[in-house]
Amino acid sequence: MGRIGCVAGGCCFGYPAYHIDHIGHVIADTPFALWFPPGSIAYGSLYSQASGETLELMQKLGTTLPLFPVQLVEALGNILIFLILILLTPMKRAHG
Repeated sequence: MGRIGCVAGGCCFGYPAYHIDHIGHVIADTPFALWFPPGSIAYGSLYSQASGETLELMQKLGTTLPLFPVQLVEALGNILIFLILILLTPMKRAHG
């Protein structure tokens, strides 16, 4: 649950996941990329660190560039491990 809270709170942003097409448009590389709006913690932090082309693109778009939600993938992995362990628990043999 902690990783989901990171995304919801905007404290952890994810990994850049975009490319620029031949016309100059920003294209997200994944269908579930996150775009943070102005006023969010993520936007403020990324905007203050941006320079050059990244800064220009953020100003043009009015949002962050698309980010791959690494934290959500990590949370799904944790849920998968939990479910596997729950399924294996009945197979545990009693000592003695």
